[in-house]
Amino acid sequence: IIIMSSSGLIEGTEKDWFPQLVDKLESEPHRNAHLYRRNRSENPDRNSAAVAVVDEVFGELEATKHYVDIEVHNQATRKGEEFLTHREIIQTVDQRLTNQEGSAAPCVAFLDTSRTRDLTSLVIVADDTSPEDPTAPPWDSIRVERIDVWSPQNMAGGVINEAAILEHLALYMPLFPGMIDMRVDTRIMPWATRLVKIVRREFPSWGRRINGYNGGRMERRAAYRILEQRILAGKLRIPNNALLISELKAARRKMNTDGQLDIREASREKRHLELVDSLATCCYFVHLDTLQTRTRLDRIENRNAAGQALLARLYKPGAAGLNINKF
Repeated sequence: IIIMSSSGLIEGTEKDWFPQLVDKLESEPHRNAHLYRRNRSENPDRNSAAVAVVDEVFGELEATKHYVDIEVHNQATRKGEEFLTHREIIQTVDQRLTNQEGSAAPCVAFLDTSRTRDLTSLVIVADDTSPEDPTAPPWDSIRVERIDVWSPQNMAGGVINEAAILEHLALYMPLFPGMIDMRVDTRIMPWATRLVKIVRREFPSWGRRINGYNGGRMERRAAYRILEQRILAGKLRIPNNALLISELKAARRKMNTDGQLDIREASREKRHLELVDSLATCCYFVHLDTLQTRTRLDRIENRNAAGQALLARLYKPGAAGLNINKF
């Protein structure tokens, strides 16, 4: 049996069986089924220039942008449910951005923790405000400075190795002397709580800026609103990271049982947007920092000495001194 179709408008009826089938086979591959999905057109007669104009013109209109996602980018959507359009996401991507080994720029970071199923991810966001614009406030524009991902499936026993996370932080955090705030997701993760305590005790030079995070639904909703505003305003640059881009494309507005809209994964088989959640949380803490009425003294010192500090730390120290048994 060969089943072929382009994407269409999801209507919430039994006619939606095709996108449900695609989602099912993506999340749970079957040994007797082969799924081939392509977002780029293979039509040799396709007029790329005309399609680009349709994307540029109608992709900007609120009433038609979801149809553009369906017809131009082969993205099955439910009208009004998409979080961001394909065009809005791609405009945020900067091909020049790569994972930085260190940075003297002011930064915030979020470590989204897991145990056996979801990914553990670290996202670092830096102030991208142009130094040539003296009127621009701090954090007027931001960029993703670094992304690290750990999969429990790739670790011994299918469990996240807490020691590996600690070793990674001890290796890289000294190379980001402009780090203002880093939060670790300690919700229902005892190992993450232990990690915060160990870091703050044994690495006070940078560990004092690391704290646990127990935000709830209200903080998450605020974080996604701030993320959306930055993307639509062109105030955020992200790297060409396949996982992050795919999660942004899969994000949908879903009504919760309390009658409030939340951002969730499009597929019912998936429940979490790991990298997007981390990025949104970083945007949330950037926003909180902009609300400070007083200039931080440590930021002033960092801006004066960050270059020298970074150069002095651009070697990768060994981790032999880490006491892994304290986990």
